[in-house]
Amino acid sequence: MTAPTVWPPVGDDLPRPRLGKGSFSDHGAFVRQVEQVSADWMRAGRLTRQDRQAVLVAAARARDELRP
Repeated sequence: MTAPTVWPPVGDDLPRPRLGKGSFSDHGAFVRQVEQVSADWMRAGRLTRQDRQAVLVAAARARDELRP
């Protein structure tokens, strides 16, 4: 069994924007942003393909948490 992935990664130099409810025009805009950022992070070696998939699933399920 592998150790769980720490999210967000600790000790890196990545910016951590604070996003509150209503920061996106709709859930689709949020998911599109997560798709873009997670793809960038995977290319940079900050996420594995499996990690990215878990992030995308969580973003897709986060509809209620993003309601203003």
